[in-house]
Amino acid sequence: MIIIDNKFRTCLLFLALLTSCSNKKNNCLIINKEFISEWKIDSIGCLKYRYKLIEKNNINTTNFKNADFECIKSELGSPNITTIERNYITYYYYVTCKYAPINKFKHNSPKLTLNTEVSFLVLKVDRNNIIFDANFIVP
Repeated sequence: MIIIDNKFRTCLLFLALLTSCSNKKNNCLIINKEFISEWKIDSIGCLKYRYKLIEKNNINTTNFKNADFECIKSELGSPNITTIERNYITYYYYVTCKYAPINKFKHNSPKLTLNTEVSFLVLKVDRNNIIFDANFIVP
């Protein structure tokens, strides 16, 4: 008869949990690595990669609902804008952009106006870091 003390049981349980956590895949979306690298290159959407990738890969809002945001963030990178509400956080990723022309003022000094028309991927995340709402906002 083998006798196992409580310390040994605790160590076995810890090792089992550690092994099961390390075996989890980090893939959140059904997309390829090319998608992820091009998405990150087009960090503000002005290269039009993000828009083309969404169309090409048939990405829609159902791809994001009920997903763990940290996993999505590991693939898409940091969001461009974050707003914090009482019970949730909203993350915005630029999908497309359109710059306004340079406005000329006195003495021909240019003043840039950035992103006058932007399309967003909007992800609303609850307190458990789960995406409960996802939308595309197009101007």
